[in-house]
Amino acid sequence: MAQAREQGKPEGQHASRPPLVLVVDDDAAIRALLAAFLEDEGFAVATAAHGAEALKRAAVRRPSVIVTDVRMPVMDGPTFVRRYRAEHPVPHAPVIAIAASRAGLDDATAAGVDAALPKPLDLEHLVAVVRGCAAAAAAAAGNAGAASRHWGDGGGPAEGADGAPAAA
Repeated sequence: MAQAREQGKPEGQHASRPPLVLVVDDDAAIRALLAAFLEDEGFAVATAAHGAEALKRAAVRRPSVIVTDVRMPVMDGPTFVRRYRAEHPVPHAPVIAIAASRAGLDDATAAGVDAALPKPLDLEHLVAVVRGCAAAAAAAAGNAGAASRHWGDGGGPAEGADGAPAAA
């Protein structure tokens, strides 16, 4: 499995810092399934049960990619996306929405997600989209170490208010 994890990382990703994926879904079974599958594919995973919890987790962990359900209690996916982008520093993590209905996919797209996938999920396709989003985010940040800078759990470099690494 370690070999699969090494092969599955986005280009330029440091071996000890896999991209962090924040999985947001009100269904505990789906959260657990997605988390286990993404971990098996070499990603670090954090989870949240709804958008409000995800905002708190994203502020602390600075995920590389966010995968969110659309229809959830407390705070739905589209509201989460709008608030996340308004409240968190740039660069934002790409957001992938998952929804069981066309209307849900349309709502997520209108909210500005980077990708919208229908349920039931094709897990291999989800992994490909997550990998692509993580690689694109790292490239957009302008350097190969950008994905690890989003780790944010204390293991990566600290960042200043402008998003640049803080002086030691």
